[in-house]
Amino acid sequence: MLFINARIQGSLMDFEGQVSSTTWFHAWRATRVRGQVGELPIAENHSISMQWETGKAVIADHYAYHCNVDNTTCYQAKTVPVIFDITSNSGYTSGGQNLTVFGHGFGRGNITAKVDGVNCTVTQHQDKSFSCEIAPRSAVSVASVQQGSYGLRRTFIDKTHRLGW
Repeated sequence: MLFINARIQGSLMDFEGQVSSTTWFHAWRATRVRGQVGELPIAENHSISMQWETGKAVIADHYAYHCNVDNTTCYQAKTVPVIFDITSNSGYTSGGQNLTVFGHGFGRGNITAKVDGVNCTVTQHQDKSFSCEIAPRSAVSVASVQQGSYGLRRTFIDKTHRLGW
């Protein structure tokens, strides 16, 4: 069967060259492929549909649905906010620094932001960005942990010492 497209809540999925209209999937075989969809509104559950040359595909619930541990919340596809960039990657222990986060999905306004474990009070928000003011911190961040890009932390290893302290 020839694959035509897959949609989440009506928006086309992008498979980044992994799947195209010439990709063949064999019948009666479980096949998985990962893709991404554009900027959909943030939601707990979106429906999935797949189109084949012969018509729509049946979405097997036991593969398509994901649930939390107690099965109270299940979904086919969930959209979450995404961060693309931030205005600064360093700050002061005295706080008061304004930070703007760019991405998608901040329009609802129910944003909780922390910077290195310290609250960042949201001062304004739009769908593609939000700004916040960082609260003061009682001490400098842990010396062995360095801030990386997009909120990741990395550990510093001193390679000048023979034992790697």
